[in-house]
Amino acid sequence: MLIVVEAGTTMFEPRAERWDRVYDALMEPDSGVVQAHQDRMRLGFASFSDGGALGQCSQIGFVPPALDNRETIDAVYSAIQSGGSSPSGDSLSYLASTFGAEPGEGRKYMVLVLAGDPETCTVENPECGQDAAIAAVQRARSAGISTLVLGVGDFVAETNFCEPAYARCNLAHLEDLANAGVGQGVAAPPESYPYSQCIASPPTLEATYGTPGDAPYYTGATAEEVSTALGEIFARIASGEVP
Repeated sequence: MLIVVEAGTTMFEPRAERWDRVYDALMEPDSGVVQAHQDRMRLGFASFSDGGALGQCSQIGFVPPALDNRETIDAVYSAIQSGGSSPSGDSLSYLASTFGAEPGEGRKYMVLVLAGDPETCTVENPECGQDAAIAAVQRARSAGISTLVLGVGDFVAETNFCEPAYARCNLAHLEDLANAGVGQGVAAPPESYPYSQCIASPPTLEATYGTPGDAPYYTGATAEEVSTALGEIFARIASGEVP
């Protein structure tokens, strides 16, 4: 399993209610889900941002999966600082390829923790990187990697720059990622979306769209909700329930 945590500015505003809550739920030495599962699951870690300046795409932290990997993950995770925007599509494409190349039999899983709608390497606001992010998760699924997603921060508060009339924002985007992550259909974006700043001209979408599925996604506003959601995600994967 690869735990992927967005490290853009959105995750740190405010830090105590977003980044710190996710970190604690994952990494607490007594109660964190990594400690609870590291002896029977090969766990890895990744973070992504653009490093604080558009055009530097992407800044990636990566720890390969291994058993009893908490201390190695924590050495990387605890040192991360806030870094600009969150180019999800570019970052997830790289991580899926890197994680996919890791040795190991059986299906692989990504647990994706996000704090806001996706940006791209060239456009920060409006946040219109949904298509690239969905396409990356669909490619990961085709390569044998299933993805489960947890939204915190702006996904719960809905205080971002995404305009629902032009893109599938907030919880709708979490739903799309969740469906893409297990091979189910993804709802098409609004007709105006392909003409946004994030899409090339002439408009070309990367992801595949169709009848939407019903895969579950997770959200967390409080520390307890974040911890509970991550516990449920890990338990589902450990039980073999996730397709």
